[in-house]
Amino acid sequence: MRLSIVIPAYNEGAHLGQIIRDIHEELQKVESDFEIIIVDNGSLDNTQAILEALQKEMPRVHSRFLPVPGYGKAVLAGLSVARGEIIGWTDSDGQIRPKILGEMYEKMRRENLIFFKAKRMARHDGRLRTIQSKIYNLIFRVLFPTSVNDINAKPKLFRRSFYENAGLTSTDLFIDAEIIIKALRSGVPIREYPITFESRKDGASKIGVGAGLEFIKNLLYYRLFKR
Repeated sequence: MRLSIVIPAYNEGAHLGQIIRDIHEELQKVESDFEIIIVDNGSLDNTQAILEALQKEMPRVHSRFLPVPGYGKAVLAGLSVARGEIIGWTDSDGQIRPKILGEMYEKMRRENLIFFKAKRMARHDGRLRTIQSKIYNLIFRVLFPTSVNDINAKPKLFRRSFYENAGLTSTDLFIDAEIIIKALRSGVPIREYPITFESRKDGASKIGVGAGLEFIKNLLYYRLFKR
C-alpha cells in the first residue's frame, strides 16, 4: 500500500458521502494503490449508515467506529490500521479541497519529502477563528522556535518510518501540535504547502474556548516536562 489517508468524522453525515467520493476521485488520478480510513468519532447522526454505503460502493474505503468522541482518538485509531508507505490525516468538514490531497501526495513523492503539511494562506472560516489561530501559532513558536506557520493545518502527510518512531499519544485536538513537536525534536524537516481554507459545508466548528485553553496547557506541559 502506497498511501493511507485517515479521516475522522463526527456528525458530518449531511455531506460526508460527497466529500469522500470527491477525495476518492482525486486520489485515483495520482495513485492506484491507496486506502481511505474513515473513523466515526462517536457520531449521533447518520454517519455510520453513510459509511456502510460508501464501503459497498468503493472497496478502498474502510471505516472504524469509536463510541466515545475524541479527535486524537480517531486519528490514532485510523493510523493504527493504516498500511501505507505514506500516511496522514485530514478533516471531513469540506473546508479542504479534495484535489489538495492529490497535489500534496504527488509533490511529496516527487521531492522525497518526509513530513509535508498544509499552510492556510487564505481562510474563510470567520475572523474569530483566524485570530485564535494566530494567537495559538504565536505561542507555539515562542515555546518551540520554528519557521512552521500553521500548526493545526491539514492535510498532514508523512513517511511510515517517521510515524513508527513518533509515538503519538494525544487523544484530543492537540495531536496536530504533538506531531509537529516530535518532528522538530527529531530533526525531521517539515515542508508546508499553501492552500485556501474554505467555509464549512454546514454545521458548526467543534473548537471552542475550552479547546484553546487545553491546547495552551498541553504546549506548556510538552515544553517544560515532556521529552
